[in-house]
Amino acid sequence: MESRSQYELITSNMQNVASKVSSAIIYAHMAGLSINTAKMANFIKYDYALFDKEHRKLIGNIKNRIDLSKKLQKIDDSFVLVDSTPRGHLGVYHIVIKENIYHDIITKLTEKLIFYFFLIYSSIAVIGYYLASLFISPIINERKNSITL
Repeated sequence: MESRSQYELITSNMQNVASKVSSAIIYAHMAGLSINTAKMANFIKYDYALFDKEHRKLIGNIKNRIDLSKKLQKIDDSFVLVDSTPRGHLGVYHIVIKENIYHDIITKLTEKLIFYFFLIYSSIAVIGYYLASLFISPIINERKNSITL
């Protein structure tokens, strides 16, 4: 349940970023400006790329081959969102946003779970050994006393 809500939160955040990038591209086109990649990199915390009509990468730092016909896909433990809202403004037809935050969260959660499992298991083993020695010591003493008689 929590992983589903985390997934929805991440995709919602990615869509929000894609909308901001799209509006920046459309505004730049209407104002007769070019794409300011330095400014764009400041508010995008994900890997991203902009593609033209022939699916050639214009700018960005995504190195994987992306299927631009799918809106949301999973590639190498990362989710990739393809947004087509620029509709050709400044030659940009597709915005691709790739994240790996979801994978990092799952990895950290798994590591914590394993750590706490071993911590609790070790504590129970030590307490069990101590209690077993307490319960067995009277029996051992009784046997030693019966042998000496």
